[in-house]
Amino acid sequence: MTPNVDGRPEWEPAFVLPNLMLDPEDTRFPGEFSLGLDGITIVPASDARVAKIRAWSPPADEFLGSFHDGHDKSITPAVLIVSRDRFIDMARAAKPIISFRNAVAVSSILPTRARASNGWSSPSWSQAFDYNALELSLDGRRLDIRSPALQGYGVLTDGLSLSRDIRLPREASRLVDHHLAARLGRLWRRAYRRKRDIRSAERVFRSLEVAYEALAMRSRHYDSVPEAGLGAIYWSTAIEILAAPSKGRVTKWHCVKLLRAPGDAEPPPGSGFRKSPIWTRRWWVPMESKKSRCHMNLPQRLFLRLYDARNHFVHGHEAKKRVLAPLGSNVSPLLYFASSIYRLALKSYLDEHWPCALASHDGLWLDLDWFDYEDHLAEALGEPLLV
Repeated sequence: MTPNVDGRPEWEPAFVLPNLMLDPEDTRFPGEFSLGLDGITIVPASDARVAKIRAWSPPADEFLGSFHDGHDKSITPAVLIVSRDRFIDMARAAKPIISFRNAVAVSSILPTRARASNGWSSPSWSQAFDYNALELSLDGRRLDIRSPALQGYGVLTDGLSLSRDIRLPREASRLVDHHLAARLGRLWRRAYRRKRDIRSAERVFRSLEVAYEALAMRSRHYDSVPEAGLGAIYWSTAIEILAAPSKGRVTKWHCVKLLRAPGDAEPPPGSGFRKSPIWTRRWWVPMESKKSRCHMNLPQRLFLRLYDARNHFVHGHEAKKRVLAPLGSNVSPLLYFASSIYRLALKSYLDEHWPCALASHDGLWLDLDWFDYEDHLAEALGEPLLV
């Protein structure tokens, strides 16, 4: 059956995300992810815009209807769609689309990890946002497959049966860091549509791509210590990208400087929050020369531990669990806190380069989402933030 080219839909599918569950009927949770942008979004395959794509292209319809949970129970995948005009404006390039996907994933997973101790059930791993290798051709007539190991055109759709990643619980996306999502959405628009601040913005999106890898579940080697240590490498690198000076090599001290207390760390009167101990508790840490010391807050001290772990694994030292659990048996491992350390670094970089964002649209003058991350980091001290 040939697609009706004259009835080409307004929206085009970029990627299919079979591991991501979105439920537009449940108003408690996000029904789609758009970062506040128009012309690009992630929606369930049941969305009306996707329905038009399926009606136009039988291969797309068969593709989107072929996913199951591993037991032949049909599931509805999510689809990253882009309006045809926006796609043309971006020259159908993958880079801005991947940057958008990474921003969505980080904005969703970071708050979930920050609230992990409260029992929140939501995607905690970036594999939830991985896309399937099959893609719809531009004319809608066939499915193609693209991967580093396999290239194929005209994949047969008869009897096509595709499973989600059965290592992952397929949970509804319940949490979004609204402050971060809005700021990353405005930055995406600024870089990829307005073509402004491209160098500074692309540093953010390169960092997000590394953070996406840091957020991945590592279980290919049965949770070996060296495999777990890869997380320290990715998280340190994601922060180093943000902290790197315009000239010269980046050091851990550049990263430490980036992890300062944010300007809105002081809670507003009557908010129910008190001044966080992650800022009031201080540590004297020897500098490189050992002849001087630096006064550090908790995130900075935790980062140095993370950086030490990174060096440990990069330089081939014997892998030991204590490297990833330096805080003792009664405190969570170091990588448990890494996502919130990264959120602070990302916030600091955004505040430094686009400070007006805090006082502009959406009433985001105060980063209320940040208090969840403070509470998360404070677990390293065993001190809750809520009064």
